[in-house]
Amino acid sequence: MLFSTIGDYQWRIAERQLHLFYTASQDDWALVRGFCTQVPRRVQITANRTDDFRNHVESLRRRWIVTSQIYNKYKQIFEAIGKSLPDSNFRIKRKARREVTSTELYKFIWTFYCNVKAAFPNSIDEVVSSSLLLCAVTDYCFHEVYLSEPSLLTEDGRNAFKQSENNSIIDRMCNDFVKMESTEAKRIRDYHVKPLLKQYFIKGVLKAGLENDRGIFEPSVFDSNHKSINNEYDAYFLKQGEYDNRLFLENSLPTTRSIGDRTPSKIAVVHRTPSELSHKVKRNLLKQLEESMIPQTPLSNRNYLPVKTEEDFIKRTPISEQADILNRLNLLIHNYRTEPSQELEKILRKFEPKIREDIMKIQKKLSEKFIEAYSNGEQNALVFAEEKLEHGVKLFYRIFELIVISEADKRCSDIALRNIVSNVDFISATFVISLEIVLNSYGSSDRKFPWVLDALGLHSFMVGKVIETIIMHDTGLSRTIIKHLNTIEETMLETMVWLKTLLSTIS
Repeated sequence: MLFSTIGDYQWRIAERQLHLFYTASQDDWALVRGFCTQVPRRVQITANRTDDFRNHVESLRRRWIVTSQIYNKYKQIFEAIGKSLPDSNFRIKRKARREVTSTELYKFIWTFYCNVKAAFPNSIDEVVSSSLLLCAVTDYCFHEVYLSEPSLLTEDGRNAFKQSENNSIIDRMCNDFVKMESTEAKRIRDYHVKPLLKQYFIKGVLKAGLENDRGIFEPSVFDSNHKSINNEYDAYFLKQGEYDNRLFLENSLPTTRSIGDRTPSKIAVVHRTPSELSHKVKRNLLKQLEESMIPQTPLSNRNYLPVKTEEDFIKRTPISEQADILNRLNLLIHNYRTEPSQELEKILRKFEPKIREDIMKIQKKLSEKFIEAYSNGEQNALVFAEEKLEHGVKLFYRIFELIVISEADKRCSDIALRNIVSNVDFISATFVISLEIVLNSYGSSDRKFPWVLDALGLHSFMVGKVIETIIMHDTGLSRTIIKHLNTIEETMLETMVWLKTLLSTIS
């Protein structure tokens, strides 16, 4: 037999659960939660299956966790700016057309966000990009509400638009809710959301109730727009969607029925208050996210970790944790450019001009490979790729400068210093680590290490040699980044270096 009896049985259970996950309705929410917790463990038991399925299941689970965190953030934004939702269930039968209700607005904005997110699959797994995209979408929608149905906004929300410049409150949402700079959110709004909106109006997916493609929440066109947005997402979900993100709109979630349980559903009814239910769901999600996304401290290189501050002991959500990592990265590279600084230029002038040109040539060559691998031929992903590349290049020149200046201060001989700044392996490895730090700061799960090695075509042995050097010289790196670098260093030493060396020897 090709598979053992036990292995084949576990595999059939996994296949059944995967089918339920793809076809789950709002009443099957417990099945979805059971899938995200049980399937990965059961699939690991079946060792004679390919890694593709296991990787796909893990990616599916992590994306669901990220989306749940984004939805919780959306609820916070809506409660602060939009009118409070009624306590009754979302399923409200509509009568004759009247003004838009807060429930309809709540469902429309989330569905619209799901559509925009589906148009940019390369950002779907990143906590940071998803949060910034949420700010861009809600900013546009709440401005439309302010034009058509201002009564659906809180007094604070209406005052925010009155006092805002360019009819935008995206700065406030980024600062108050996701704790990030609004520059990247504005870039996403201008280069992603607005072009997609233009296509929607051209295709007739959205209709404007006012001039200049404004007024999508006007009572005369809202029903049509709401239906079209749902149909658009239905088409995406049936074609290539992995699960329906509109499941999060269901506020009555059964929690006791596990996947594969054939017990009648009436036994699964548990009377809990909404606050108790929300607390339990949040606690479980945070536990899963901490286990899968936040790296643990390795045993080596503990002496390089900065001393913990009071902020390190504050309980954070995964979004605020990732926002803090990205904000610290932005502070590190704030004064740097995508080319050598004046101090680095001063040191490089000691040598022939060819060295500076070679450094920039290596950087540009690896940058082209990164853009190509990240975008994977998708035009929509170019902005996200260029954004991360810009951060990576700035960080590269920062780290490279700190190492070179430190070696120069040690009265290193010109010959030794020249060997450092002209070493192709050292330059390439430093650039790779810089990109890995940026990807980790954005919370990318589908491009986890060693994705960057494969994308740029470098050997792990070459990259592993510079990690400790980078940690020693750049004291501005956060504890989380240092832990991540130590973790990938251990991974390379334990498996990757020896495996590739062995395979090359055998071949």
